[in-house]
Amino acid sequence: KDILKNAQSITPAEILNQLRDNLMSTLSAEGSAQTKDGMDITLCAINFKTRKLQYAAAFNPLIMIRNEAMEIYPANKFPVGFHHGDKQAFDNHEMELHPGDQIFVFSDGYADQFGGEKGKKFKYKQLEQILLNSISNFGGQKSLLAKSFDDWKGELEQVDDILLVGVKVIT
Repeated sequence: KDILKNAQSITPAEILNQLRDNLMSTLSAEGSAQTKDGMDITLCAINFKTRKLQYAAAFNPLIMIRNEAMEIYPANKFPVGFHHGDKQAFDNHEMELHPGDQIFVFSDGYADQFGGEKGKKFKYKQLEQILLNSISNFGGQKSLLAKSFDDWKGELEQVDDILLVGVKVIT
């Protein structure tokens, strides 16, 4: 099913709720309903006319840097898919954007990478620190993130896919 096909106005939370329902019904039909697994995702929608950002998130938060301060916006603590516990609706969040705001969404690939001197996980705190330390160099963040990751990983194998999307509000 195409979730957005006939939708006039749909929120990120509604998209995640429908995506979860579609995924669960597909897996149930295929006999895979016993798998308690799902995907982590942060989904954003931006209205450029009103400068409003809406988001919904399954496990992965949204990070915003505004005026050199980092704010971590929460995610629901359940995936899109099967999980233990009662089915809950995803929360939809809305915020106003200001010129200079930097918004980041990401997969768990950075945080879950093993490396460093003791072969431990990179973790989110290091990722947050890199983003915060590079706010004045938005265009150079990609190479800084790649170098930090490669230095951390060293000779170890990459354990997961990595996705990080950053958007800077210009006007």
